[in-house]
Amino acid sequence: MGLRSGRTGHGYRERGDGIKPRFVQALVKRLANAAGIQRRVTPHVLRHTYATGLLDRGFNLREVQVLLGHARLETTEVYTHVNPEDLRRKVAALDEAPNTEADGQVAALAEALAALTFEQRQALAALTAALQAPA
Repeated sequence: MGLRSGRTGHGYRERGDGIKPRFVQALVKRLANAAGIQRRVTPHVLRHTYATGLLDRGFNLREVQVLLGHARLETTEVYTHVNPEDLRRKVAALDEAPNTEADGQVAALAEALAALTFEQRQALAALTAALQAPA
């Protein structure tokens, strides 16, 4: 079967004819079978796999949008999948890595509170209680 002209398995193509969607579908199916892939493989599945692979390799969603030729970012989001293992790994990394910025802010707040006078602490406590009281 030739891509340029000749018998396609679905009729006869003349030189210069565009490639028909059905031809591409049949070609992908035949190549998947030849590769020993048991799952259903279509051009659409390849497109999803390509988009997800780009994200896994560090491309951002906007870059993937350009590569897929989508006008709207929402369309690109449909083509992408979240890798559950990557998501688990990222969440685990949050637990392992200390948030030094927040820790520094907490330490600065504790230091500022410690520097308050007794009267200032009472006023702050009263203000906090007033803010928490139901309206």
